[in-house]
Amino acid sequence: MVSQYRLISLCNNIYKIVTRLLVLRLTPLFNKLISPIQDSFIKGHQTTDNVIIFQEMVHSFRKLKGKTSSMIIKLDMKKKPMIDLILYYFNFPKKWIDLIHNCITTSTMSILLNGGRLENFRPSRGICQSDPLLRYIFILCMEYLNLQINIVVENRH
Repeated sequence: MVSQYRLISLCNNIYKIVTRLLVLRLTPLFNKLISPIQDSFIKGHQTTDNVIIFQEMVHSFRKLKGKTSSMIIKLDMKKKPMIDLILYYFNFPKKWIDLIHNCITTSTMSILLNGGRLENFRPSRGICQSDPLLRYIFILCMEYLNLQINIVVENRH
């Protein structure tokens, strides 16, 4: 039955080694780059805490409806241009930026069907959800957004 088939994603071993090395090199830098209010995917922090905080915020916003200016933003980040901007902002060396960029843009996939391999194709989305590098890129994006919001708030006062 077709409904019983499950897709299996097997990344290239070189790709896995490169992303693992990048993650191992990035981890010690994060204490210097990331503010203490950042909790997502940081070792020793519970992501579930953020879910509870978010639920409390939504509850509070419903109570304050129309009384004060509040907002919740849902983001859909485009990968390459934003990631490049953020990596330059945090003064990553060009070699690192190129490596990360290559991890995002050069992946190819193929499908095995009835024991035969079909032609390679490029996925429409760059990084696999399970890729450990994705977490760090996400954290950097959120840190950049936090810094930019703080700059705007400080300039208003």
